Amino acid sequence: MNDEMRKVLTLLGEHFGQSGVHRLDTPFAVDGLHFEDQVAPALRRLATGSPPFITGVEVDQLDYPAVITGITERGWSELEQARGSQESTASRADGPESPAQAVRSTTPAGSSSSTFTEPGRAVLTEEQRVFLDWVEDYFRTNATWPTFRAVDSALDRSGLDATHAIETLGPDFVSSRQPRDDELVVLTLDGLSLADHGGQTIGLFLKALSYCVERERRHTAEEDTQPCAVSRDELSEHWRSSAGENQAPLVAHAFRLLLLDQWIQGGSSGYPDGNWALTLNKRGTRRYRGVQTWEEYKARRGEDRTVPIAVHYVPATLGMEGLSTLRLSGADAPSRGALHPRVEAACRDRFASGFHADGVLQALKVLPALIRERTGCVDKREADLIGWALQRNGSVLRLGDLSTDFGRDRQLGAQQMALGVWRAFRHVLTHDTPVIQPQDAEEIVSAVSCLVRLVDGAELGTVLQEITTARVG
Repeated sequence: MNDEMRKVLTLLGEHFGQSGVHRLDTPFAVDGLHFEDQVAPALRRLATGSPPFITGVEVDQLDYPAVITGITERGWSELEQARGSQESTASRADGPESPAQAVRSTTPAGSSSSTFTEPGRAVLTEEQRVFLDWVEDYFRTNATWPTFRAVDSALDRSGLDATHAIETLGPDFVSSRQPRDDELVVLTLDGLSLADHGGQTIGLFLKALSYCVERERRHTAEEDTQPCAVSRDELSEHWRSSAGENQAPLVAHAFRLLLLDQWIQGGSSGYPDGNWALTLNKRGTRRYRGVQTWEEYKARRGEDRTVPIAVHYVPATLGMEGLSTLRLSGADAPSRGALHPRVEAACRDRFASGFHADGVLQALKVLPALIRERTGCVDKREADLIGWALQRNGSVLRLGDLSTDFGRDRQLGAQQMALGVWRAFRHVLTHDTPVIQPQDAEEIVSAVSCLVRLVDGAELGTVLQEITTARVG
């Protein structure tokens, strides 16, 4: 780092060390330096370092950040070393606050900024920092999220515990909770922002968000009655034409990042590495109009971490063994583990990745698979298999006492419900790629879970009892 870069970074440290300060517009004065000849080149080098020292927003006509939005981990470390202060490092190692508390806190008014402690910055443990850096680096390199097995192995080689890192970071920073080996580890946008190189990833998200906001604005102005959607090819072509180079490698990143926002998306289809489409939530997208920086985004998003409405399977209160009701609930709800385990396992990773249509399809496949296991029937088509297994007389699978009206209605209702769900969704999802909104997807999966539980707990009817007896004999 040369003297000009150090003088500019020192001024930025003093600026961002103040409470409540989150941006600095250019040009600005640095004693003894000319802005265009010396400060601007220094900003360019600080922003393009590997890793960078600062984060900022660039304008197409400039080759340096026109708005400085913060200082990275490397930048603060450089300032601390220059001042010969170890206070920031010591306080970070002590870890007096949880990350959620620290990110929401700011430097107290009137406190000294001489040690360049970043205001509002999470006091992370070494384990948490390595975890966030590793996952963010994997995502930035591969345009997909790593499996828990990969993360766990990487941290274990350094003597660190990935499970403990996830538990202590909490849901504000890691959306995956108690993941299994093959489950994807997904950081939230806030989690990405805490990683050492997270500024680059957040910058890409803001760039994609800006296009979505403008796309929705044009859609509204044109009074188009169809849902507003952004596709892979559309975004790729826009970035190529505006940047003058191939931006396709970034589009898969952008899709997965947009799926992390709870307001903007109204549904999605396709695959990040293939041809995808993201339907925009009109009101949710409009809240981000004019947003250019990470701080502005967080302010518009709001501090409320309310999760989208989720559907959970819970026991009915009517005393009807084997039946269930569906309850809509949000952040205080029990975990989605209340779904039948096989249904949850089938759709969990797809939902976590934002592929709601494919998650529904995988959940639907559980029902005929379980019926085949229980009945041994392998020569019927899936729709025929379901109708046969749940036939009204209960000769194959019996759901209750068929000598009562309730038992007979339950048997017939389950058959009709299963065939209705199957015909409404399974055939469509097999031959088309419709957009299914997150709440709709979870409601469909909950209905499938109810049917799977009924089949799982059903008694063998007379036909299967005779077959089983003959096999044993």
